[in-house]
Amino acid sequence: MPLGATLRGWYALDDDDAKARRRGRHRFELAIRTGGDWTTLRDDPVAHRPGRAHLELTTGLPAGARGDLRVRVTSEGEAPPRLGFNFVLDEADANLDANLDANLERTPR
Repeated sequence: MPLGATLRGWYALDDDDAKARRRGRHRFELAIRTGGDWTTLRDDPVAHRPGRAHLELTTGLPAGARGDLRVRVTSEGEAPPRLGFNFVLDEADANLDANLDANLERTPR
């Protein structure tokens, strides 16, 4: 997929879930590769509050470069809030929308 020099997007907890203070938490990891090893661009705990965390990350790649994008969300707790994310993948504003049900990847306590 096209990655380019800058990766833009956002991730966020579902607003209603964040306001309800559901029991659980997430860690958001974003990595890229162009044939070799994965390079982590972001690896942070997700703040438990409504609103988007905007991303504008330098990839170190030339404009028009192609590669792989990996998003890993690690969740734990009884009922983690739902999480969604969106990335702009090329200059034509081709968007990859993804919603992740936090129950898909849960780390047992």
